[in-house]
Amino acid sequence: MIRSWFKNRLVKSYVGILICIFIILFLMVGCASTPVTEVLIKTKPIEIEIAQPERPKEIKLERPQWFVVNRSNLEEFLAEIERIQSDDPVFFAFTPQDYEKMSYNLQELRRYVLQQNEIIIYYEKMTAPKTTEEESEELRAEQLKETTEIQTEESPSFMGRVKGVFDRDEAEN
Repeated sequence: MIRSWFKNRLVKSYVGILICIFIILFLMVGCASTPVTEVLIKTKPIEIEIAQPERPKEIKLERPQWFVVNRSNLEEFLAEIERIQSDDPVFFAFTPQDYEKMSYNLQELRRYVLQQNEIIIYYEKMTAPKTTEEESEELRAEQLKETTEIQTEESPSFMGRVKGVFDRDEAEN
């Protein structure tokens, strides 16, 4: 009789479906029987010592000699230039507006260098090794931080519950 059932295609498909349902049910119950545990991940930054390059040596500027020339002192200026250069006199001239532009450019250059210097000093401080006093202050601040602890109640798994039922039956006997 059983052989005749398995010859029927409809019965074969029902049996296949039934086997699949039992496998899926078994897998679901197996996954549900494992208790959920909480994973705690702790990260700690690693201190990296960054090499500090040497600061460049300070610049040494030479002071140029400026001459302010107008009609009243032109002859004196030419005589002084001939004494200094001895050849045909060569000189450079600025209009007052060009002198103001040059002065402005030098001020901008000074401002830029000072701002870059402040940035360099900031990064030197941030990347410098910590002193023991700074480390103790950080440790003290870390100890004063409020800590929270997460506790979860583990519910018994499906297999644990089934085992508990059998253990109770044995204890009663």
